Amino acid sequence: MSFLIDGFVADKNSPRISKVNTRSTKFTLCVLLLAAACRPTADLSDSESSNVINEVSDNALPDAEHRALLDRYLHFQDPKAFEQLRRALVPFVTQWRWASDEMALPAPHYKKFFVGGRWLKKDGDPVNDYHHGFDAEGRIRVIDAYHTILVDYRDDLTEEIRFDHRSCAIYVKHFFHDAHGRVTRSIVIRSDGGGDSKYEWEDDRLIRIVSWQWRFDELIFPDEPWNEKREDSFRYDYEFSYAADGEVEQIVLVYPNTDEKYSEVEYRRKKKGETVKALTKELETRLLERIPERLKELKPASPVYAVFLTYCSSGWELPPMLIVATDADRQRAEAGYQWYLNELGVDFTSLEDPELSDRWGLYYQLMAEAENFQVCVKMLRSVARRLNDEGLSSWLKTTDDAVITAADSTDGIAIQEDLKHSLPDERFRRIQPSEFD
Repeated sequence: MSFLIDGFVADKNSPRISKVNTRSTKFTLCVLLLAAACRPTADLSDSESSNVINEVSDNALPDAEHRALLDRYLHFQDPKAFEQLRRALVPFVTQWRWASDEMALPAPHYKKFFVGGRWLKKDGDPVNDYHHGFDAEGRIRVIDAYHTILVDYRDDLTEEIRFDHRSCAIYVKHFFHDAHGRVTRSIVIRSDGGGDSKYEWEDDRLIRIVSWQWRFDELIFPDEPWNEKREDSFRYDYEFSYAADGEVEQIVLVYPNTDEKYSEVEYRRKKKGETVKALTKELETRLLERIPERLKELKPASPVYAVFLTYCSSGWELPPMLIVATDADRQRAEAGYQWYLNELGVDFTSLEDPELSDRWGLYYQLMAEAENFQVCVKMLRSVARRLNDEGLSSWLKTTDDAVITAADSTDGIAIQEDLKHSLPDERFRRIQPSEFD
């Protein structure tokens, strides 16, 4: 499941790099911040980004705050600026704590959006864990990991900057507050654009975040000023509801400018009895029903040799999807590539199940909280193995050697491992090593 983040689509499962789409285009970026965008950003090289940034005029930017933020972003492309800021902030740190994930950032309800992670009792691993530095007021100042985050608190705003391994800014974000300390607005600048979010409160409860995003390559026209039409075109909202005890009950992402005002649940407080184990059993049962139903609807042009039940180990976009590969697809593939999804060039087949969309979202959430996604891999392999026992030919015209297997769409987990655990032992042994060359 991906969360929409100020122009990025970010996934909190991968501590290094995450997959994105708005909902399936791959993209790379670490977990970012709160408030977000309704479409993925373009992949731009550093030089391309710099060229576009240099062409952006003050007239094209939304306001003076964005211009100032852009200047800050450019300033922190110099590693010396990072070193200077870090030296200035570290003396404020009075306590260091290790955690398995980013546990504290200035955005309201940050850990409702990015669930999971735990504080570690012992020193963490500098390669995989996160070292948090807090000041005397309990505010985060530094997070040291693969990407360093520095947070500076001023009278008028809070500044959050994420730096890459070169000590260059990935983004700079400013939070503005009211007299009660509540965040009322946040703006962000990154290499290919930026975003703006307004926060609506009722007393101490955050009710709604109204957000929009923009890209530099759409703002390079000096004679075309910012306008309300452009702002509305990129809008997306987060709406919050609360339980009787005051805790967040649900967060819903809404696209108000779509024809049917599309929405989806991004966070829901779990109920009694809703556990990873219980949901695994429920969703496995449904997949064993849903996959045959879906396969019966298909009319492939030639016999099918493989059905891949796909998952994404770097982002966990759920529910899983199918790739139905025919013998014609196998003949077109280069020798040794018939099991590699990215080489086959076959489109995904959806397994969307409206009645279970909330369940899949909760499943992701609970696995993230437990920091254990392997349970999903095991479940998908179990589904494939049981369907192999029934035989694909029950639902499709197939080749004699046809199989169904779980498969990682990002190749993070070797297909050999998925085949080994998805196929009957005798069928797996018949696969030749040359099929993976």
